[in-house]
Amino acid sequence: MDTNHYLDTSDIGTIFFEDGKFIFKENSIAKKFLSPHHISNLEELIDSIISKSGYITQLQKTHLSSIKIGIEYNETIPVNAVKIIDERSKVIVENGINDWKFIKGLCAKYENHKIRGRIYQLISSAIKKDKLEADNAGGLGEITKRLNYWIADRYKDVHELKLMAVFDSDRTSSADFSKHKDEVAFFKNKEKNTILDSDYAYNVGDVVIWHILYKKKLENYLP
Repeated sequence: MDTNHYLDTSDIGTIFFEDGKFIFKENSIAKKFLSPHHISNLEELIDSIISKSGYITQLQKTHLSSIKIGIEYNETIPVNAVKIIDERSKVIVENGINDWKFIKGLCAKYENHKIRGRIYQLISSAIKKDKLEADNAGGLGEITKRLNYWIADRYKDVHELKLMAVFDSDRTSSADFSKHKDEVAFFKNKEKNTILDSDYAYNVGDVVIWHILYKKKLENYLP
């Protein structure tokens, strides 16, 4: 809650309460690992979370990623959930100084947007708190190398939510999809010769979140 995350509390009541009574203090985990003081603090914390259970807006549900923490299929196991919450996120860019300045400028510009302003405020807050940072690839050909490095290292098993790539399209026209098939094949986990024009956009299930610019390069977005 202190690091720009939101909690959907729909399952908390069934775990910690029964008929409005806090029953977790009788759980074997609580008895073995928590002192009475810790249990009291936990009860207060959960009460405060439940009291805020209606604070997730439709805008946030639309634009923010979500996970379900558990041990069943398609759930995020607790150890990975902790990593997602604690570890900073990275945006891989070709130029870690200039490209990142532009992205930060966009967020600051749209913080007062009538519809999505709150989302840009969250992004800006994460940047200011060093929870979201740029990673310099040093050129387009290095982006997949940087991603492979982080996926095998710090972001193993959580890279889909913690890493993103943004890069120039280098297009000669809006219909030019001849460039960067190596990168798109990596994101889609496909063979290069099977890449279609329709693959030039991020979809849920891609290796990481990514965005290829609609214009030729980042500088073309400036007057």
